Amino acid sequence: MFLNWFHIPLKSGRAITYYFVNRQTSGFVEGLNSKLKVLKRRCYGIANLAHLYQRVYLDLNGYARFGVESI
Repeated sequence: MFLNWFHIPLKSGRAITYYFVNRQTSGFVEGLNSKLKVLKRRCYGIANLAHLYQRVYLDLNGYARFGVESI
């Protein structure tokens, strides 16, 4: 059991090392991917790809243009 746990740092060693060297994480990208997944679920059935891109734009930064906080 201990040996299975020991291999985890070896598999993700680069990512862990990169954080300590540069102090950067992939949190922004993971958050963006999560928002896009939720948006795709909400917009299921939109046939026009341009409308999907409009929804992505509105959900990411469009509310600020109207003085409304993002959801």
